Amino acid sequence: MLGALTSLLRDRWQQIGDALQDTMYSMNSSEMLSLDSQLHFLASTDKDEVPQFLFRLVGQLRKFPRNYMLIERDEKEYILEAAFFLNDLLTVLERVKRVYTDIAAEEKKTIDDNLAHVWEIVSDFRVKDFKRKR
Repeated sequence: MLGALTSLLRDRWQQIGDALQDTMYSMNSSEMLSLDSQLHFLASTDKDEVPQFLFRLVGQLRKFPRNYMLIERDEKEYILEAAFFLNDLLTVLERVKRVYTDIAAEEKKTIDDNLAHVWEIVSDFRVKDFKRKR
């Protein structure tokens, strides 16, 4: 999951932002600012190559004796938050595809490609049903 999110951040996030520029989901919108913040919290690494969200888990893994209950809790929490993020992003991309039918072909292709990519991650990790309650 970390690898998929890191790849999304590094290789695709900028192009998603560019494709959404002329929609209500531009990177300056509150929804996209929130998604950007979540993605950086889940996937952006520091000098130790650890995303901020995983500091506590890494700390637990470095302790001896290990508390496997806490490790498992932190792992599940990461997967849950990543699933929430991915499903929220999927919703945004699906909505843009459905509502903005007159966007340029290049942006449409970018949205379609990234929608397929995010759906693939959601499917691979079987987190389709993990959505925030509204």
